[in-house]
Amino acid sequence: MSASGEPANLAEMVRARAKSRGNAVAFEFEGRRTSFAEFDIKTNRVANALKALGVKPRERIAYLGKNSDIYFELLLGAMKANVVMAPVNWRLAGPEIAFIVADCKAPVLFVGPEFITQVSNIKSQLADLRSIITTEGGAPEWQDYAAWRDAQSGDDPDVPISPTDIAIQLYTSGTTGKPKGAMLSHANFLNLVETGKGEKPDWNKWTVDDVSLVAMPVFHIGGSGWGVVGLYHGARGVIAREFDASRVLDFIEQSGITKLFMVPAAMQFVVRQPRAREVDFSRLKYMLYGASPIPAALLKECIEVFGCGFVQLYGMTRPPAPSWRFRRKIMSRDWSGCARPARPCRALSLRSSMPRATGCRRAKSVRSRRDPARTWSATGICRTPPPRRSTATAGSVPEMPVIWTRMAISISTTASRT
Repeated sequence: MSASGEPANLAEMVRARAKSRGNAVAFEFEGRRTSFAEFDIKTNRVANALKALGVKPRERIAYLGKNSDIYFELLLGAMKANVVMAPVNWRLAGPEIAFIVADCKAPVLFVGPEFITQVSNIKSQLADLRSIITTEGGAPEWQDYAAWRDAQSGDDPDVPISPTDIAIQLYTSGTTGKPKGAMLSHANFLNLVETGKGEKPDWNKWTVDDVSLVAMPVFHIGGSGWGVVGLYHGARGVIAREFDASRVLDFIEQSGITKLFMVPAAMQFVVRQPRAREVDFSRLKYMLYGASPIPAALLKECIEVFGCGFVQLYGMTRPPAPSWRFRRKIMSRDWSGCARPARPCRALSLRSSMPRATGCRRAKSVRSRRDPARTWSATGICRTPPPRRSTATAGSVPEMPVIWTRMAISISTTASRT
């Protein structure tokens, strides 16, 4: 623990939550519930099993599968062994998957049932791979996850971990070249989950009654990061295997979801469901969104239908980002002053040459207090729509301001391990 009594890394966080939340449900997945105490023991077993396989501290392991409680056991268990999880985008083609697993030099690959055939086809290309473990069976020639995990002791591995050690390596989509690994440290994650520490905004205040929905894929910060946020705050995390707009409405209504993160495209799918206006959203407190621009008309529609608070996260899709909270009066025609940055963040564009609309505020570049090497920047809220020639609009709507979301972020550890 740090001098302030807060966890100094995420392994300590898991131990602390096991003590403070005990038998309360940490994760719920397709009828299977895991308490905080059970999660602590399972992650200990994972860490010890990785050590037994000969995986060394700071090495990478890879995960190719859809969302699951097993993934979070692996993610936090790897952290306890000071091993780095590298989740792979399962939407990629075989050669792209092979590139990522080879790039991070993973000696172990965990595979979901949907991707066993794909891995069989590419395993000969993976020179560093020593073991393949199936998360839900389906391949007798490979080890089964549950048997592999439960063969090990549930005692704490007690591996030294520094806040600057890497916790996860998330890969970009590779649209401008080969995918690149964004390496996030324990300190990066703690910066994310502790947003507003000392003077927390309402959206980051959690109670034991909060229920978080993990609906975005775990190869994205919106999946892995959001799952860790709920775990850190002792909330019950409900995990969706993959995004399905109709199922999101089911989860909100049946599981009493209070907070969730979605990208704007997913928000549109959900709000346009035929029964969306009939669902009871009374327990839903906040919807966080980001990773792409949002049309003002879509945000207006979501506010009308969901009736909750909204928090926009500025940033790239992999690194954790500062946030902006939108007040309910965003519905007024003049949106100036409708957003407030999460303290202690201030934000503005580092690119003075970037075209901007009349009245668009620029803030100042941000340097993390916890990690001086970590900086970010962003434009603020536009009072009038950017000109048509600009490519940084959020989908302008006649007579309504748009939200300017183009952003530059610089993080010291965004190059891949190789």
